Amino acid sequence: MRLVLLMALFSALTSSAGAQHTLSVFSGGTWYPTGTMATGSSNTVVAYTLGFSYAYWFTESWSVATFDDIDFVHAFIEREDENGTVEILEREFVKVFTAGFEYKFTPEWTLYAGGGMETDAHRTLPVIRLTTEYAVVTQNSWEGMLSASAMHKESYFVFSLGLALALNL
Repeated sequence: MRLVLLMALFSALTSSAGAQHTLSVFSGGTWYPTGTMATGSSNTVVAYTLGFSYAYWFTESWSVATFDDIDFVHAFIEREDENGTVEILEREFVKVFTAGFEYKFTPEWTLYAGGGMETDAHRTLPVIRLTTEYAVVTQNSWEGMLSASAMHKESYFVFSLGLALALNL
């Protein structure tokens, strides 16, 4: 009986009129506001970012989604622990993986919230991510979007701005 109910639920979710898949690619920059460059100078680090996302829209307004990025960066982040000790955190060729939910306010504007991890050769950190996207160009199944993200990475924040190209299937 439970199996029949699970199959019916799965069928209802996957065959609804609002169900669709969205694949997108992102290109932009990520600002590390508390970073210092690898040369030792004290500046904000801006890294080129390449991102990918997938969303499964189970209703007209809600999706389960994943947003993943690669930051081409080599930065040293100063952070203070709970004892007041300053630690230098090296970040190099950073990969971010998050999963969460996306809400569609209007056909053009979405908001994503999720959590996951950031990893590189030096350390893995937990991440909380908020992303908003606004479609400025829509043609057939394609969308050109402006995208902005804010991420809390354990003890520091970064934000990203860029362009995304999405295909709605």
